[in-house]
Amino acid sequence: MVRTCIAGRAKRANSQHAKLRSPVERAFAILKRWRVLDTVRISRNWITSPLYALLVIIQKRSSLAQA
Repeated sequence: MVRTCIAGRAKRANSQHAKLRSPVERAFAILKRWRVLDTVRISRNWITSPLYALLVIIQKRSSLAQA
C-alpha cells in the first residue's frame, strides 16, 4: 500500500517535471536548428539576455499554435 502511494507520487512528479522540461528542450532544439548558437561570437555574459528573449518568443509562438 505504501509502495503504491510512493510510486503514484513519483509518477505525478515525473509527469509535472516533463511538462516543464519539454518546452525548454523544444526551444533549444529550434535554436540549434537555426544555428544561432554556432554563429554567436560574443561574450557568454552578453548572449544570455538575447537567448532568453528568443526562448520566450519560441514559447509564446508554440503556445499560440496549440490554441
